[in-house]
Amino acid sequence: LGKDLDECRASLAAAEKRVQELEGSVFSSVGPLGGFFNSISQRLVVLITFMLGVLGVGGPLTYLHVYKAVVGSAVGGLLLSSCLDYITSIEGNTWFASASVVFSGNGTFLEYLICFLAVVGGVLRWYYAWEWVLYAVVDDMYMSRPIADAYIKAPLLPKGKQGSKYEPPPREEPATPAKAAPRDGAGGGAGGGAGD
Repeated sequence: LGKDLDECRASLAAAEKRVQELEGSVFSSVGPLGGFFNSISQRLVVLITFMLGVLGVGGPLTYLHVYKAVVGSAVGGLLLSSCLDYITSIEGNTWFASASVVFSGNGTFLEYLICFLAVVGGVLRWYYAWEWVLYAVVDDMYMSRPIADAYIKAPLLPKGKQGSKYEPPPREEPATPAKAAPRDGAGGGAGGGAGD
């Protein structure tokens, strides 16, 4: 019985040593952002992310436009980086495990560089209102006559010689219905009611 107990103690000590080695290898493989976030106060990180989240939901519209551009670009960049991590990882890894590595700050420098470039590109696109689309869209098309007349004030090409200044045609007043003639015949004609 004593011999079995000594063997169990030895195997337990070997297992504890192996667990410590594995924990050490996990903490030694912390990436650039993981090391930064582990070095600062976690209460400060929680306070900053809480305030960003609250302002993102209930903040002023000026802040919200910037927030959508930055956060949307950052999430898109992190998704791109997690795909890169999955492609370059060992076989048998899942995309979710790769995403966890990137989102926890343990990714490679290249992955965070891609994320940074996505944020910069997204913010610049928002700021300069660049349209990066793969298809063309016509916003408004007015085909019926009254609506088209309201939006088309002048022809696209001027009439006359090249370089002559275009002058719009005179504005036509809408036709009003003519007044009916009086029935009693007094006053003679359409303007006869003036003497009454």
